[in-house]
Amino acid sequence: MSHTEERLESLRKILRSAHCEAWIIPTADPHLSEYLPNHWSFREWLSGFDGSAGTLVVSRTKAALWTDSRYWEQAGMALAHTSIELMKSGALETPSIAQWLAQHVPPTSSIGFAAELISVQSANTLIEELKAVQLIAQPSQDISHAIWRTDRPEIPRDPVFEMQKPALSRKEKLTQLRLRLKKQGADATVLSDLGSIAWLTNLRGCHIEYNPVFLSYAYISADQAILFIDPACLTQNIRAALQADAWQTVHYNELNAFLAEIPSQQVVLLDDARTTLAVQNAFKKSASFVRHTDPVTLMKSRKTPREISNIKEAMIEDGIALVHFYAWLDSALKTKSSLSEGDAAKRLHDERAKGATFMEESFETICAFGRNAALPHYSAPANGGALIKGDGLLLIDSGAHYQGGTTDITRMSAVGRPTVMMKNDCTRVLQGMIALALARFPDGVYGAQLDTLARLPLWKAGSDFGHGTGHGVGYCLNVHEAPVSISPRATGKPEAQLHPGHVFSDEPGVYRPGRWGVRIENLLHVRPFISQKEDSPAFCELEILTLCPIDLRCINTQLLTYEETSWLNDYHHFVLSTLLPHTQGDTAQWLRNACRPIPNNLAQTTAR
Repeated sequence: MSHTEERLESLRKILRSAHCEAWIIPTADPHLSEYLPNHWSFREWLSGFDGSAGTLVVSRTKAALWTDSRYWEQAGMALAHTSIELMKSGALETPSIAQWLAQHVPPTSSIGFAAELISVQSANTLIEELKAVQLIAQPSQDISHAIWRTDRPEIPRDPVFEMQKPALSRKEKLTQLRLRLKKQGADATVLSDLGSIAWLTNLRGCHIEYNPVFLSYAYISADQAILFIDPACLTQNIRAALQADAWQTVHYNELNAFLAEIPSQQVVLLDDARTTLAVQNAFKKSASFVRHTDPVTLMKSRKTPREISNIKEAMIEDGIALVHFYAWLDSALKTKSSLSEGDAAKRLHDERAKGATFMEESFETICAFGRNAALPHYSAPANGGALIKGDGLLLIDSGAHYQGGTTDITRMSAVGRPTVMMKNDCTRVLQGMIALALARFPDGVYGAQLDTLARLPLWKAGSDFGHGTGHGVGYCLNVHEAPVSISPRATGKPEAQLHPGHVFSDEPGVYRPGRWGVRIENLLHVRPFISQKEDSPAFCELEILTLCPIDLRCINTQLLTYEETSWLNDYHHFVLSTLLPHTQGDTAQWLRNACRPIPNNLAQTTAR
């Protein structure tokens, strides 16, 4: 029996003893983080699938895993030799979790899940969906500790540290938060989101790989600011600095006892999407709540002018590393006979690490050649991955945290001689990226409205992609930051409207399973568009932040319109003029060639 089957059977023994017919295992920690400390990677440990998104459901006789289109092929390979059935989330024929359970367990069965690992919002939805198919939701304590014992990673306790370039002080941020709470009719709030807490405290950590955050909760009222954190994470200097800014520190494990003592008449703001059911249940049953988006999420998503200025400095540092890397890559592909995906990813990391304010990568680099690039979230295996040789396309999606900002960029590189179809795919993706970058729109539009702009050039060619076009990006924080989303599935809630100060990615793609994949990405900044008319409504435009050439060898320039060619030439002039003073020798020559202008056919005035 394989490790996966042994682990599933261990879970089923517990289900039988608890008179429970099935257990739902999401990808989650007690803070509902997108990426998890290894201690909470229970779904991965059970199933063997290591993608960042997915929900495993185990009944007494069956098991199934739901994941989105980014991971269908990857999950299919991971589950191929297990009894776990792959459920393609988003596909029309795929049943919901409740529907699947109704097919595989008797009516009125109890369905368990950990209250510590599900949001209030998701729990309420799940309870109703199970009720609709005559099943009973049974929120319980996390049972993973009863199964995953000997090799489970410890809970992180590494020390936190001060960030170097905060745009506002801790005191200023607390004042702003308290004003927002008062406006919402709340006396206090409990924060579970690690990004919100890191931003509010101007502290950073390393408790989640690639995410500069630390395990903690925060309670803020008119006269208290309490950070719930393991004391081992606090140096004497950090503790003193927090105390000087009117922050108390209490042990991480004491949150529930503290919440249980909050008077019922105190109105507490809770974000149902970012607070677990267990945290809500820690309050008295008579507690009073205001249900609203975590105010810090809204505060940190709109970057201040100082933060934008610092991000631009980080982009220059990132751009210098990138052009040195790509100049080396072109040379290495000509001289080395055995350059692997892993080799290239390591070299890119080393170039970034030379930067004065570099902290760490913002996610695991996706360096994917040929067919591997058709997996949107591919990562090279430990042995180095595929060799980069022959004729094809190399996709590298990477990013970094600097003291003044976070970066995320994807570029395609020509290896040998890409085919006409490969180049056409790259061109359509570039056209989609340009269409979004050129957008002007009323202040307050939604991401779903802008998403269509990036897809139209692909739709015209009969192509599309399953993932969103863009995501918000943090300020020296998580590379995926709510609430901004450029996607057909983007929420229509007011807090997700686009306003000046938002920073998001622009990354359409095309994926040919088993053949190649294409994605090109820049980060954009929403800024006011100054209209000539005094009485015109407030409009916004997008400023490009990313600094790196787009490989012209991957582009069929004959497909570009006059406007698209002008955009590309202007962008390359911007990159060249900004980065050339920081390069010399062969790298400077590579940069000049990579940013060379291409002819603009004046007759090409309409999109093809």
